[in-house]
Amino acid sequence: MCDALLRDCPELVRLFVENGLDVGQFLTWGQLENLYAGAPEGSLLHDLLERHQGTSHEPSSPPEYLLLERSLSDCHLSQVARILHELLGDVCAPFYVGLHSAGQKGIGAKGLSPKAEPLYRTELSPNPWTDLFIWAVLLNRGEMAMYFWEMAPDAVAGALVAARILRELSHREMEAEEAASMKNLALRFENLAIGVFNECYRNGEPRAYKLLVRRSSLWGGATILHLAHQADALLFFAQDGVQSLLTQNWWGEMDQSTPVWKLLLTFFCPPLIFTDLITFRSMDDDLRLDPSQPMEMDSLDTDVKTTVGYMMSENTDPPSPPSPRRFWLRRWRQFWGAPVTAFLGNVVMYLLFLFLFSYVLLMDFSAPPAGPSASEIILYIWVFTLVCEEVRQGCFVGSQPVLQRVRQYLQDTWNKFDITALLLFILGVICRLFPDSFESGRTILCLDFMVFTLRLIHIFAVNKQLGPKMIIVGRMVREYMRWV
Repeated sequence: MCDALLRDCPELVRLFVENGLDVGQFLTWGQLENLYAGAPEGSLLHDLLERHQGTSHEPSSPPEYLLLERSLSDCHLSQVARILHELLGDVCAPFYVGLHSAGQKGIGAKGLSPKAEPLYRTELSPNPWTDLFIWAVLLNRGEMAMYFWEMAPDAVAGALVAARILRELSHREMEAEEAASMKNLALRFENLAIGVFNECYRNGEPRAYKLLVRRSSLWGGATILHLAHQADALLFFAQDGVQSLLTQNWWGEMDQSTPVWKLLLTFFCPPLIFTDLITFRSMDDDLRLDPSQPMEMDSLDTDVKTTVGYMMSENTDPPSPPSPRRFWLRRWRQFWGAPVTAFLGNVVMYLLFLFLFSYVLLMDFSAPPAGPSASEIILYIWVFTLVCEEVRQGCFVGSQPVLQRVRQYLQDTWNKFDITALLLFILGVICRLFPDSFESGRTILCLDFMVFTLRLIHIFAVNKQLGPKMIIVGRMVREYMRWV
C-alpha cells in the first residue's frame, strides 16, 4: 500500500481498499511522516520541507511547534504544519499540533515531545482519508487526490481547501507546466465544490445556508464561506445559493427592496428607525427549518454578521409581544447592525472627506507664515486616521510574520493605490510648510485629491449597475495597454 501511494498508483490503491484494506488501521503518524519524507526530490513539496528543516521557529508559529525535534535527515509533521499554515493562513486552526494536549482537536498528526516520539508514531490517525487527501494535494497528484476527496468527509470544504492550497503552490512553482497543472486542478476542485453545494441547495435551501456558515471541526473550525474567500473561488460565490445568503446578510433584518434614499434619510435622522419608513423582518418572517431535524447551532459561525441564527431557529412557537424598550433596542440593532448600513456610512464619510479636502484646497489654504487653518488641521487628523488604518491592515492583521503580512497586503492593487495617495499627501504637506515650495505643495495635493477621488471606483464597484460596467471598462483598458 505504501509503495502504491509513493509511486502514484491510484488504481492500485483503489484495488487495495476494495479488497478489504482498512485505511484507518493502516495510516499511523509514522506512516504519514514516511509518505511526506518520500516526496520526489524535484517536487515543490520536497523543496518546502527542506526549507523548514533545521530552521528556527517563526514568531507566529504555535508554541506546540517547538516540541518537535527537528532533523536535517528526517521529516516531521511540524514541518508540514508550517507549510499548511503558510498556505492556508489563519482561516483554519493549526494542523498537526497538540496530539496529547487535552481539548485540542485537529486533523492528522500533532506535535509531540522528542521523548514520546516512538509512541506518537505508532498511533492511528483519526482522519486518515483527509490526511492522505492533503498529502496528495501538496504533491499535485490529481487522480490520487480526487479519490481521497471522494472518500473523505466534508466534501465542499475539502474541495475549497484543495483549491486554496493548489493556487498558492502555483505561485511558488518555478516550472510553468507544473504551475498550470496546479491551476487546472484547483479549478476542478472548485467545480466539484460547486456541484456538491448546488445539489444541496436544490434539496433544501435552509440546509444549504446552514452548510455555508457551519464551522467544520474537520478543517479547524473554518466555514465554507471563509474557505471560499481564501481560495478566491469567484465561481463558487457566483452560485445562486451563495448569492441568496450573502444578499440576506448584506441587508440584515431589513427588507431587501428598501430604497437607498430611505437608508440615507434614516442615517442622518436616526429617530426614523422607530417609524414605518423602513420595513424590518419580524421574527415570524424569518426562515426556519423543520423542527424534527436536529440543529448543530454550536457549530455555526457566530462572528459573521448574518441572520442565519434566526433562519435556523428550532423554536416554532410564536414570540411573546416585546416590551417597548426591547422593541426600540431591537430596531436600533437591526438598522445599525446591518452591513449595508455600515457600508453606506463608510461611503458617506468618504464623500465628506473629499468635500473637506476640496474645500481646503479651494477656499482655506493659507500660505505660510499664516499657518494651517482649523479645517486644514481637521483634514490632517482625518488623513492620519487613514494612515493608521492602512498600517493596521498591513502589519497587524493575521498571525503570519510581519514581512509576510506586508507582502500579502501589497498584493492588492487598491492597497497600493491607498499607499500612493497617502504618500502624495505627506509630500504635499511637507512642501506646503515652506514658502518657497508652497505652490508645489498645493499642486501635489491637487493631484492627490484626484487619486483619492479615483478611489470611489472601488467603492462603487459593489453597485449592481455600475460594478459590471467598471469591470468591463477595466478589462478593456488592460487589453488596450498591451497595444500601446
